[in-house]
Amino acid sequence: MKNIENILKEYKISIEGFKGLSHKMRPLNLKKGDIFIEAGKKNDKIGILLNGLLIATYISEKGKEEVSRFYSPEKNFIISNHESFHYDKVSGETISAFSESQIFYMTKNDLYSIYKDFPEFEKIARELAEESYINALNRIHDLQSLSGKERVEKFIKENRNLLNIVNKQHIASYLGINRNDFSKYLSKL
Repeated sequence: MKNIENILKEYKISIEGFKGLSHKMRPLNLKKGDIFIEAGKKNDKIGILLNGLLIATYISEKGKEEVSRFYSPEKNFIISNHESFHYDKVSGETISAFSESQIFYMTKNDLYSIYKDFPEFEKIARELAEESYINALNRIHDLQSLSGKERVEKFIKENRNLLNIVNKQHIASYLGINRNDFSKYLSKL
């Protein structure tokens, strides 16, 4: 699990930068099902997930709820709908707690104030954005080039801990396959 100390070390945040950041961050404890970002509303929040699990969902053109991302402290710990956050659009997805979760979050104005006062954070934000972009690109490639079975195998290899937490329907949706196929592939592993 990532915690604030690990994040500070990993991204080489100065003590002054941490103090500036800590004045802007607000704690938020979410219970299972609580919404952090709601589809159809503008989002001006960005968060750091300290513990728990969040899930991003959207409604497809067919009216079906689909899973676009899982957020965990180990992977994908920066929580936001970036399109809504940066471009002042309504969010196309809901990000909610899948389990009890602890977040520190700030508003867009607070983030830009931190960038102004502590330029080191712009570099960190760029690095995180690059990492997020590369992960999204890899996911697109996986969806386009791997078979359903290969996607399940890769998911299990990279996210085994989620198998006992998240229901099969959510994982199948995330992988772009139906639940029955997911169960079939899973039983053969």
